[in-house]
Amino acid sequence: NNTESTAPKFNGWWVLGGLWLVYFATNGIVFNTFPNFNPELMVEFGWNESEVTNPTAILYFSIAFITIGMGALLDRFSARAIMLIGCIGLLGAMVAYASIQSLSQLYGVYLLFSLFLAACGLVPSMFILTKWFSSKRGIAVGILLMASSFGGAVFPPLAGLAIGSMGWRSTALLLTGAAAFLLLIPLWLWIRNHPRDLGQRPDGMPPAKPAKATDAPQGVRLIEALATPRFYLLAVATGSMWFCIVGIIAHQPIYFRNDIGLSAEQLGAVTGTLFFFGLIGKVLFGALSDHFRKDRIMLLAIINLTAGSLILRYTDGSLFQIYIYAAVYGIGFSGVFTMIQLLIADYYQGQSYGKILGVMTCVDT
Repeated sequence: NNTESTAPKFNGWWVLGGLWLVYFATNGIVFNTFPNFNPELMVEFGWNESEVTNPTAILYFSIAFITIGMGALLDRFSARAIMLIGCIGLLGAMVAYASIQSLSQLYGVYLLFSLFLAACGLVPSMFILTKWFSSKRGIAVGILLMASSFGGAVFPPLAGLAIGSMGWRSTALLLTGAAAFLLLIPLWLWIRNHPRDLGQRPDGMPPAKPAKATDAPQGVRLIEALATPRFYLLAVATGSMWFCIVGIIAHQPIYFRNDIGLSAEQLGAVTGTLFFFGLIGKVLFGALSDHFRKDRIMLLAIINLTAGSLILRYTDGSLFQIYIYAAVYGIGFSGVFTMIQLLIADYYQGQSYGKILGVMTCVDT
């Protein structure tokens, strides 16, 4: 009896793993680790705090507008090829960062970061991922978004140890070497634009099954999306979310250290708790969205985020309450972030998805 399983091979999880490693490296190193070199730059060059932190503002501002054009390119050309160009360019910019000698060079490097991060960051990763997953998209997106939190947990401590022994320039080159491994190998081996490139279908569906709507090339065009209230409600939601999150994340260290009186070790533990529960929130809400209406799961995440904010507002300063805040807020902000990405993919998957995702990411940034 020669009966064998006829389940089709599905490479989507390998694609997800490759995208995870790329996002892990880009966000973990450039966004979460290179800013930790700022004190070293201040000592070596005599620059003040404003001079070394302004490039980060330039980075966000530039990415916001570059992403709009990048979204349009993704709708027309190979996303994998765009990511490869972005990764190679990013590695070159990281080498240049290790060699800076002036403030103008620092600003120039951050402009390069913005260009190449737009080409190999979250937007092209989401663009590819939505081609590979449909009914399992929630959990897949949740897993992908975990990568940035892991990067923030792994690279800064390692860089801190390396700076003490070899200096910031050698540490930056060391991180560049790690990034080359994490960026180029997944793109070469695992990441592919679409399941049809390998004769497969989203979620590993057998060829006999009819295609889902999300697998069709048509969809809402950007000009049509701009004519609907839903587009602007999503834009307000995602913009408001990041306004709140960035404001709290940026100011809570000063509040906890100066107003509450936490030690540096306690502050690090609280921050780690927040991002740990952020990992949980991304997978939790992503999984829930595969089984329940996404707009209702989004509302649940917003309530969670609000509850965390209220706990922070009315805490009496006890360490127990602060840890409760970190857990609740961590789950909430990661849940809202995940659900925004999923709603955009569900509503606008199709011929203009790249453009629409680019515009929404511009609002985010």
